[in-house]
Amino acid sequence: MDFELAQLALIFAPGLIWANIDEKYGAGKPPNTVKFFVRSFLFGLTTYAVLYLTYYLLGFETKDLRFEFNSSEDQSALTDLLTNLFSRPTDFFWSIPLSLCLSIFWLYIVRFKWLSKTLHFLRATKRYGDEDLWSTILDEDSICGQAVHFRDFDKDLIFSGYVESFSQNEVNRELVLKDTVVRTNGGQKLFDAPRLYVSCEKNSFLLEFPTDTEKEGENDGK
Repeated sequence: MDFELAQLALIFAPGLIWANIDEKYGAGKPPNTVKFFVRSFLFGLTTYAVLYLTYYLLGFETKDLRFEFNSSEDQSALTDLLTNLFSRPTDFFWSIPLSLCLSIFWLYIVRFKWLSKTLHFLRATKRYGDEDLWSTILDEDSICGQAVHFRDFDKDLIFSGYVESFSQNEVNRELVLKDTVVRTNGGQKLFDAPRLYVSCEKNSFLLEFPTDTEKEGENDGK
């Protein structure tokens, strides 16, 4: 049984790689353990499906993945399946770089909201799924090069700058701002920072997107 588990772990390795990349750079927040392994299983199956489709399109020989249930005590149906999957070890080695390529392609799907845009175009939904609006808004192309006002009510400060990167967890929201001006909520300028890291609890701030008129007023006040 230990040998079967080892084979099973190798089979799911491409899916685990894909799922880890999706969790860190695509999903926005970590899924629970059950959901993570389900996604790993589906990503792994997708990797092997694409691999065998590539074999077929290139005219390479593909092995038959069908297996029969064996009533003998020495060999189970699971062992039959694992043996068939590993009858050609090169399939596993090709699946690793393929899973990396597919995970990058998947990040593009997540990044540009292709699925959501398709469903919106078909008028099937107005929602963006389970993704936090924090990620949805800051991930938009229109945000790049646009100034924001990050009002931290706990610190009584306003951080005005340009979003370089962002992150989130269950408690905090984090931003890295460029060309930042730090003011009090009363409008008193404290200092400038070419690059600034900002973090606060998710319910203690306000994120504003100033108009061109507001930005001109800020420049005049410097």
